[in-house]
Amino acid sequence: MDMNLLIPANHNTQSRLALAVAGLDPAMAASMQATFGDFFAQAEEWAARAKAIQVTSANQVEAIKFARESRLALRQIRLRVENRRKELKEDSLKRGRAIDGVANSLKSLIEPIEAQLLEQEEFVERQEAARVAAIRQKRTEELLALGASPSIYADLGNMPDPEWENLRQYETQRHESQLAQERAAEEVREKGQQERAEAEAKMLAENARLKKEADELEKARGAERAKREAAEKELRKLRAVEGARVEQEREAEKAPDREKLKLFAAKLRSLEVPTMKTKFGKATAGYLAKELSGLAAWAEATADSWGKP
Repeated sequence: MDMNLLIPANHNTQSRLALAVAGLDPAMAASMQATFGDFFAQAEEWAARAKAIQVTSANQVEAIKFARESRLALRQIRLRVENRRKELKEDSLKRGRAIDGVANSLKSLIEPIEAQLLEQEEFVERQEAARVAAIRQKRTEELLALGASPSIYADLGNMPDPEWENLRQYETQRHESQLAQERAAEEVREKGQQERAEAEAKMLAENARLKKEADELEKARGAERAKREAAEKELRKLRAVEGARVEQEREAEKAPDREKLKLFAAKLRSLEVPTMKTKFGKATAGYLAKELSGLAAWAEATADSWGKP
């Protein structure tokens, strides 16, 4: 059975189709309406008939049969629409690829020429940018040499020359002032170091002098103590000798005259005659020695003779 014969006219077909192609350009919309207009009409008619089919019993043979015919009719419409869609889509893809190819070909032709023309067009701008960059680099190096931070200033490349000159002079004066302060601080530091070194050397010399004086004083005191001790020792010795002499004299005073005379003879012998250098002196010394010896011998002989019968 020809399904097209079963499709009655439906006034909703045009409104649905118009809504589906809304937004397309008129030519494309007309083409879509011509292509899918019949499909919309057939589908809507079969959809309207399908709503009237209500199978509630197995005895409704005609209704069941009509339901099958309606489903197959809609399926045929759907398959035809799908095939047409694929055909149109393939045509669109081919058309799109062709359009892209043409556009890319034109693009490859135009873009290099456009870039070349832009380069010519921007020649002055590039020259100006290079000039500004060179000025910026030079001024940056000058500020860095002065110990300044270029980043705190506005665009140095576009800064007017009078403003840059004022800035350069300011940074130069600031740099020179800073260097002067650093030199002054260094001089003060070096002077302080020198003064401290001199004071330390003076203190060391003074300590050495005081130590030397203390050592000499201690040495003198030691010598004085040794001298005093020697004198005291000699005094004690003299005192002992004197004491012994006094004791001897006391004892001698107690002794008999004979012993006293012998003691006197011993003292005469103990006397030393001074050494003379001249001839007369030597003769005198010899005479004295002889006389002393003789006197001592006489005293001894006299003492020995006492007490004899």
